[in-house]
Amino acid sequence: MSDAAGNRHPGVRAVEPAPDSAQAIRGNLYVAVELFRQDRTAVGAEASRIAEHMLGSIQSTYYSAKGSQSQVFTAAMQSAHQLLQEVNGKRSAEDALRAGVMCISFLNGHLMLAATGPVLALLVTEQAVEQFPSHGEQEPAQLGGAAAPPVQIIQRDAPKGGAFYIGSSTLLNHIPIRT
Repeated sequence: MSDAAGNRHPGVRAVEPAPDSAQAIRGNLYVAVELFRQDRTAVGAEASRIAEHMLGSIQSTYYSAKGSQSQVFTAAMQSAHQLLQEVNGKRSAEDALRAGVMCISFLNGHLMLAATGPVLALLVTEQAVEQFPSHGEQEPAQLGGAAAPPVQIIQRDAPKGGAFYIGSSTLLNHIPIRT
């Protein structure tokens, strides 16, 4: 996943294993990690390095953990949470980081989405645009705090000709929404 100039965005990873590889049994994995401080200010240059470590942890856990897709996603989110807790253990409380993570797997015509924190996925088809998760008014729990937040998981058939966007839920603050 990169921009028109071929630059890869930090905090985003797409893994599409070769069909004959061991990872193919879990399918494709798409992940977005958004890091921020508790007061929602920008993290700075170190964010890329920390996000890459989190992406690596999520990918490694996703493709190596045993269990159902839901169990594997939960374990992957837990590994990212533990990594961020370790980072925060070396920081002041004011400088502690939080994260939102969105993972999407594509396997055998099915999408599974797992999210925690202020992230979203938009599933776009000819008929509709579906938002996941639907946060409502309450701020979602975030990775990096004292306790691991719950992981929201849904499964959908992959729409033919559909597309998805994964990223920050703040996107919705910048585009007009008509209902």
